[in-house]
Amino acid sequence: LGMAGFTIRLFTSANLVGGVIMSVFTLIFLSGTWTDVRHLLLKRSAGDLLSGGRWLRLHIGRVLGSYIAAVTAFLVNVQPFGSTLLNWLLPTAVGTCLAVYYGRRYAPGRSG
Repeated sequence: LGMAGFTIRLFTSANLVGGVIMSVFTLIFLSGTWTDVRHLLLKRSAGDLLSGGRWLRLHIGRVLGSYIAAVTAFLVNVQPFGSTLLNWLLPTAVGTCLAVYYGRRYAPGRSG
């Protein structure tokens, strides 16, 4: 909720770029949080999450999420693209596509 509040504050203070950046990351964060809370509330066992290769899919998503964060931090500090918005959101766009691709490739029930 703090991220959402900060996003609203950025938009109301006429900081459009900051508001857009925080909106994207707030939605990503809330999506991941909702997934984890849903698993907790449905009381799925660890065995259920770890069976059939589901753990690998979860692991790939989390590792790529960390990689996206590291690349974003680097680009924001170095500013190679000149555009603040591009430096913030390009790693997320590319990394999310990779996460979806590899998540589907190694999804339970699929072969190599």
